[in-house]
Amino acid sequence: MKTFASALAALLWMLSACSKLPPPRHVVTITAAGVAPTVSIVCSNLPTIGNFGLGELTDGKLLVNTGRYFSVAKDGAVAELPTSVVARTATMLFFEADRFYDVADMDFAQFRRTLDWKRPAPGRVYAIRVAGAFSRLRLVGGRELSEARGLMIGFFAPDYLRSLFAPGYELYFLSADERTGGEVADFAIRQARIDLSECVELRCGLPEQI
Repeated sequence: MKTFASALAALLWMLSACSKLPPPRHVVTITAAGVAPTVSIVCSNLPTIGNFGLGELTDGKLLVNTGRYFSVAKDGAVAELPTSVVARTATMLFFEADRFYDVADMDFAQFRRTLDWKRPAPGRVYAIRVAGAFSRLRLVGGRELSEARGLMIGFFAPDYLRSLFAPGYELYFLSADERTGGEVADFAIRQARIDLSECVELRCGLPEQI
């Protein structure tokens, strides 16, 4: 009986310890505005669930890359944020590239066809980072950029998850000088590297947990 009790106690301790570990390669969607409009998420708590992601601020979009936080205003102005800033929503994960592709002279249509073909599990969410040179970019709102360097970050999500994600490809541009950005409507890659991180689990956290 003592042996069983000791084994059970050890198992419970291991489960408790594992539950405190960060969730590698997991997407964590935190819904604040939809659940409780008066509740916000302090960005200083987000490193426990990821170093990459997108979110909503009261006055713009939240972009997170390699643990750094940026706001993108409607006019495309970018500013790096302190972790004391609060967000309305955030979709985060610990980015780990499972696959990467070096590409050149690729437009958005070719990008979609290529990734649709190369994704091994079309029913899963993928985090995407594209870093390099772009011959052109058209951002939501009509702004055009040409011969720009920087990166696009975002997600691919299947249609059945449209209540949590924008279906298809949702990508945001961040210029190399970190001064301009925005949601991408169309683009053409001059030369870039595409990193994909397959998300094997989806977790939803309530604001009170964050």
